[in-house]
Amino acid sequence: MTLAETHRPDLITLDVGPQGEGVAALNELHKAQPRLKIVLLTTSQSKAHLIAALEAGACGYLLKGIGSSELVQRISGIVSGEIYITPGLAVRMLTQLRQLSQPADSQPELTPREEEVLGHVPKGNTNQEIARNFGLSDRTIKHYMPNIMQKLLARNRVGRS
Repeated sequence: MTLAETHRPDLITLDVGPQGEGVAALNELHKAQPRLKIVLLTTSQSKAHLIAALEAGACGYLLKGIGSSELVQRISGIVSGEIYITPGLAVRMLTQLRQLSQPADSQPELTPREEEVLGHVPKGNTNQEIARNFGLSDRTIKHYMPNIMQKLLARNRVGRS
């Protein structure tokens, strides 16, 4: 906290300890410096830690072992305003959320195109990047996203308001 207050960095990386200690520090840092970008670089694949980190203001949740070039790419994106969650963990969370939130017989199905679009969200892609990938307009992707989020019962792309 003292170093962050003294040096005012643009971005800080934290780890999550077994008891979620990094999340507590993240929460304090975010309250003290709301514009600070905070990324958790951790071995924890705990959904509880991920949810707590996002709720506390994390802009990224990356697993240790990520390649150096990908780490630089993800941190650059986060500094530019993107939010990034390790794809495997994000997909597991969304799948579990979807399964738990509605009875199987009344659960709305994602269309094949919605599933394709959703596959780009955990990668941190913006609507513009997703649109470019499919040769569609930004407006088309903006149409898909609310439908996908409604079907998955997510409040927004990272599941927080």
